[in-house]
Amino acid sequence: MTKSITSGLAGPILSMGNVHFLAAAKSGTFFARDNVSNFITWCRKSLQILECLLFETDDLIMRKNEKHVILCLLEVARRGAKFGMLAPMLVQMERQIDREIAADNRANAGVGCGTQTEGESGGTGTGISTGTETELYDSDSEEEDHEAESPMLMYGPQPQIVTNDLKSLDEMIVTLLKKQAISVKGPPKSQTLCNENRNVHTT
Repeated sequence: MTKSITSGLAGPILSMGNVHFLAAAKSGTFFARDNVSNFITWCRKSLQILECLLFETDDLIMRKNEKHVILCLLEVARRGAKFGMLAPMLVQMERQIDREIAADNRANAGVGCGTQTEGESGGTGTGISTGTETELYDSDSEEEDHEAESPMLMYGPQPQIVTNDLKSLDEMIVTLLKKQAISVKGPPKSQTLCNENRNVHTT
C-alpha cells in the first residue's frame, strides 16, 4: 500500500481553510498589512513553510526585501505543484533535475546490487535474495509515489535549437569581404568595353 505524497499537507490545509483578506484594501494601509500578515500566517501554519523562507510584512509593504518575498512565493509554488497546480519554470526545472538524479541513483544502486549478488551467489543466496526483494519493493513503492506526483519525462540531452548556419567567424568574415569586393569592383568588363566602343564611334 503506497503512501500518498500529499497526506502530510492535505490535513492542515483543509483544517485551516482559505486565506482571509480584504480585496478592497489600498496599498500601504493597515488593511493591506493585515492581508499580508494573514498570508504569512497561512504559509506558516497551513503549508508549514520554514521560518527562514518566510518574509516580514514590511518586506512587501515597504518593498525592502523583495528577494525574501520571491523565495516564499517559490516555496508556495512548490507546495502547490504537489496538488496539480502549474508550477513556475524554475520549479519545473528543479523537479526535473531531482527526477534525473533519483533515476541515476536507482540505476547505480541496481548495478551495485547486481554485482554483489553475482559475487556472493555461492554462499548465502537465500538471505541476499530476500533482502534485495524487500529493497526492490520499497524502491518500487517510492517510484510509484514519484510517478503519482508528476508525469514521466524523457531523460537525456534535449535537442538544441540552431539559430545560425554554424559558420565560423573566419568564414563569415571571408563571405562578407567577398560580397563587398564584388560590389566595389563595379560593372562587368563586357559592359565597360561596350561603353568604350561607343565613345570611340562618337569621336
